Amino acid sequence: MVFKHQVVNDLAFVLKAPLIYQDLDIAKYWLPDSQDKLIQLDKNPKPLVQMVEACKSHFLGSYFETLFSFALNHFSSLKIVLEHTQLISPERTLGEIDALVTDANGQAHQLEVAIKFYLESSDEVGHWIGPNKNDSFVKKYQRAKAHQLTILDLPEAKPLLEQYSLSLPVERHLLMFGVLFKQLADFGSLALFESDKTHFEKNKNKEINPYAKSGFWVRINNLNWLHKGFFSSQEMLKPFWISTPIDQEVATNKWQNFHAWQADLEGKFKEDERPRLFLLTWRKEGGSSKNLRLFVVPEHW
Repeated sequence: MVFKHQVVNDLAFVLKAPLIYQDLDIAKYWLPDSQDKLIQLDKNPKPLVQMVEACKSHFLGSYFETLFSFALNHFSSLKIVLEHTQLISPERTLGEIDALVTDANGQAHQLEVAIKFYLESSDEVGHWIGPNKNDSFVKKYQRAKAHQLTILDLPEAKPLLEQYSLSLPVERHLLMFGVLFKQLADFGSLALFESDKTHFEKNKNKEINPYAKSGFWVRINNLNWLHKGFFSSQEMLKPFWISTPIDQEVATNKWQNFHAWQADLEGKFKEDERPRLFLLTWRKEGGSSKNLRLFVVPEHW
């Protein structure tokens, strides 16, 4: 279901989309009437809009954290103890706790939450990296497990736990939302567009959910492979990478002519080589069509 308001559509992604990685089944804590609550929120999205507008940062990560916080507060059975709290020593900041919550049994859980858009590495099958190549699933996973989810074990965390009448052990969890993008490495791989197969059989990291939300990526010099099935494309701009753009609220560039789209991209990559994300409408053989997420990257990405 696509909602009328972008923030509600993005919140629905948080509540419904399969995660890239999770070691806690967060879905079991969403309220059973979440769908009805989303429909009502779509009629009057002011509470969510105000929360988003109050966020000082307009980065994608901050926008997502705001959506997740709203979901915890209004759509979950979890009781929030604290959110986005930094643990600081006299010398330095030791880390931040994204969320500390308790469940119906009184068990405390520390949640490390992130949204990621990972592209399949062209150098190593099954390895996933961020569009800017500075991030990867491995780096995020290891840092979360080795550092961010261990700060409650530090002596400096004891006063914080005592303040909220909590004691160890606190269960620690990484929740990684987002989308995985498979490479279109050759013309033959376009068959993936024709199929409805959405899971990834080859993953270097067994922790990754093979049924995570999926898309594709292609180099600009191979974009012509998409000419035959191209119907239209719409650019997705941050922070609205999460769900389908709602045109009346997030109006972005659209192309219905393949060659105009290709020429525009080639010109933009000469000035800025950052990968660009599109919602591509693809016509399958037989006449039916479907929407696909597509990253286009520079030739030497």
